[in-house]
Amino acid sequence: MTNGQATVPLRVRQRLKLKPGDTVIFEESKAGTVGIRKALPLDLEFLSAMEESLSEWNSENDDRAYKDL
Repeated sequence: MTNGQATVPLRVRQRLKLKPGDTVIFEESKAGTVGIRKALPLDLEFLSAMEESLSEWNSENDDRAYKDL
């Protein structure tokens, strides 16, 4: 498994009260804009539960097949 990382501007980190190591969630609206928010404990529990069910698509073959999407 790989960990994705993103650089969040200082002003945004301050507004969201983010600390190093916090998990964030990117959400796309129907209009196509993307927002960012700090992950809540319930979000992390849900994502952890989902991770195991998605492992069937976590292979080098899948990475190659879907890299341009």
